[in-house]
Amino acid sequence: MISFNKIKSASANLKKNFNSKIRKRALILTVAIIAVVMILPITPFSTITFAYELKLNDETIGYVSGKDVLKDAKNIVKEAKADVEITPKYSRTIVANGSLDNADDISKRIIESKNVLTAYGIYADDKCVVLSYNKTVLMNALENIKSNTLKNKKADIAEFDKNVEIREVLSLKSDIDFNIESIINKASRDIKVKLGYIKNEKKFIKYKTVKEKDNSLYKGINTVETEGKNGLKIKKTVTYYIDNKRVKKKVIKTIIAEKAVDKIVKIGTKKAPNSDKNGGIYVWPLEKGASCYISSGFGYRGGKLHKGIDIIANKGTAIVAVADGKVVRSSVFSTYGYCIDIMQNDGTLTRYAHCSKLIAKLGDEVKAGALIALVGDTGHATANHLHFEVRPNGGDPVNPTDYVKK
Repeated sequence: MISFNKIKSASANLKKNFNSKIRKRALILTVAIIAVVMILPITPFSTITFAYELKLNDETIGYVSGKDVLKDAKNIVKEAKADVEITPKYSRTIVANGSLDNADDISKRIIESKNVLTAYGIYADDKCVVLSYNKTVLMNALENIKSNTLKNKKADIAEFDKNVEIREVLSLKSDIDFNIESIINKASRDIKVKLGYIKNEKKFIKYKTVKEKDNSLYKGINTVETEGKNGLKIKKTVTYYIDNKRVKKKVIKTIIAEKAVDKIVKIGTKKAPNSDKNGGIYVWPLEKGASCYISSGFGYRGGKLHKGIDIIANKGTAIVAVADGKVVRSSVFSTYGYCIDIMQNDGTLTRYAHCSKLIAKLGDEVKAGALIALVGDTGHATANHLHFEVRPNGGDPVNPTDYVKK
């Protein structure tokens, strides 16, 4: 048996021969040895080991070699019974070999402990934020948090900003909260309510223009078979706010309220007759034999589109309709001066501008070659001439020389 005096002598020798760091460790070891000698006076050193003592409040539930044993024990309890929200106190100690407990031992003692109670916990993203003895109390607390946030707000949705759930747990009695106000305050620190405002956003779906070749129409003649119509798309969105700060916006649902209708345009591909129209689709817009010439063609000049052709002729020269149709304008029109527009039977609009006199009247039905006006220089003009335009389907102007030849 080792005497106390010999141990004391050994300690004194260590203090003299080692540096301060080694001496400190030697003293700790000496004290441990003294403790062992006092506790186990007849036990050899080879039969003891260092361990951790686990305590739940004042109750020792076992001795383990490391903290991983407690982690494994909690997992065993979770699979067998419920989640575990218990953190025992660890203290370093020495025990006899064979006295260490395994995870199964610790799990049983946790379940059977006098300090442990089955309770309920509010979890936010898997983190327990508060414990209570009663599940209904926690449910009411969560509803209270929502209702307080919604107060005087006209939100459409109220959701927690985290994944919130209530779970059954094993907990220390001392950790369970019995006060509803305290429970609400603790939960509110980790759980926020996001308020959502729903809105329907309308957006037009632009129709497509589909062009189809048609051999029944002359080249240069385009007709609209189906008018295009824009569709309507409604996006239902929700915008979330936390503490009056916008945090997120997302699309809940997209509805096609109205489908877009394609505009179908028939493009003429048939070769135009040229026997009595001098090679054009329509007759020449001035009387036969009139002295005239084209002074300005169709296209861009000075960066601006010239929308037709200018035909120089003497003032008073007869202007004739190039095809059958109906007069849809016979009046002064902007910089065109005296102007006549004819919507032809094939859907093409022809324009005759800068006239000195208008003969055909609004609503008149005219035939190709019919007298409709006289050449002049009204409007924005520097000389007597006819400004002539061709607009298939009443739309954008195209080159008139594809339709009429002198």
